[in-house]
Amino acid sequence: MTINVRGGAFCSPEGASGNSSIGTPLVCASSDGGRARWRKQAGTTATNAGTDAGHRRGVLTKLRKLGIKVKRGTPIEELEGLLANPPVPEPEVEPVPEPVVDEAAQLEKDLDFSPSSVGPPIDPDKYAWSGYEDTADPADYELQQREPAAVEPEQPAAPAATPVATPAPEPTRPPAEVAPAAPATPTAPPAPPAGRAPVTVTTGNPVTPRPENHWGADGKAEISYHWDGMIGRTVDHELGDAGRTIHVNGRPLGDHLEVLASRTVKGELHPQEQVTEIRRVAGALPEGREKRVLSNLANELDAPPVTVELPAGTPARLVKLADDLAKIPLARGAGYGEQYELDAIRTVAGRYARGETNGNGLIRELRQSAHNRRHESKEGKVFMDAVITKAVDELERTKREWRRPSS
Repeated sequence: MTINVRGGAFCSPEGASGNSSIGTPLVCASSDGGRARWRKQAGTTATNAGTDAGHRRGVLTKLRKLGIKVKRGTPIEELEGLLANPPVPEPEVEPVPEPVVDEAAQLEKDLDFSPSSVGPPIDPDKYAWSGYEDTADPADYELQQREPAAVEPEQPAAPAATPVATPAPEPTRPPAEVAPAAPATPTAPPAPPAGRAPVTVTTGNPVTPRPENHWGADGKAEISYHWDGMIGRTVDHELGDAGRTIHVNGRPLGDHLEVLASRTVKGELHPQEQVTEIRRVAGALPEGREKRVLSNLANELDAPPVTVELPAGTPARLVKLADDLAKIPLARGAGYGEQYELDAIRTVAGRYARGETNGNGLIRELRQSAHNRRHESKEGKVFMDAVITKAVDELERTKREWRRPSS
């Protein structure tokens, strides 16, 4: 049995024989007393052309010259078969060159409207409309033109009919005099609530450009609010040009809404009052798209009232904080219905009432779970955080008065 070995590798026992991967006969022998390795047999010749490495290399060289590619390790028999009957290569198809188009000549041909280029002339008899057929004799037309038309004799007048007496018509009564309708009295607009100026709506081109929003740069500026909130999106996308051409109390409608948003951020206008003012402006607008846009805005910024029930033993300042937050639409769930701050107060008050946390824990948990829970673009978020911060500071300052004594 002949084994395949790798030339130069260590081997044992000495005298063993084998063939390389290309068929070269090798023998396990040592040189100069060293370790035995696989070496070529001295003085041996190949008895078969298939085991002759030189013959294999020659066949591969000829195949390479013919442009025939073979896989490594292909038996010598297949190589010799490919050399004897090489595959006929497929003839290469030369690509047909595209005709060169003279653009100037093509353009001149396209613009040529001569009869020869347009096509054969149209045969009028072929396309004549023959919906009606004139069957009159042409001589009749000549007679009508040359001879005057015959005059028919007058018929004798019919005798006059005997008049028949008719009853005299009854005298009609003159129509009763109807008093003219009194002119409609214009309905006066509803009086504004006490302490509020009436809303006057006019239209016209804006006199001044739109003011700059100083959000994040100058908190004391007249316009300073987050433009990604509902009011900012309404001014930028919903109202469009109407936000500049409709004036409220002499100022563009868009500027008026931005002032409301900025006053709430600065703590000058309660969020609920902001919603009320938007409803007043919507009520003063004429029927149309802008009125619907502001009504929808007020509905999105508002939320139904809620009642916060806290367990007995809740610190009075925490109860007051819950009542203050319940007056802010965002805390009541305006927008998507979340009541993060009120839920946090309910949880903290319950843990304090059950003795699961002390006064310091109540303050710490309230600060962590109720403060800064909304994105700054939400209308009323900054105002609400200020209310919570003030309440937490007062609880911290007066905790000696309200905290439960440790057991």
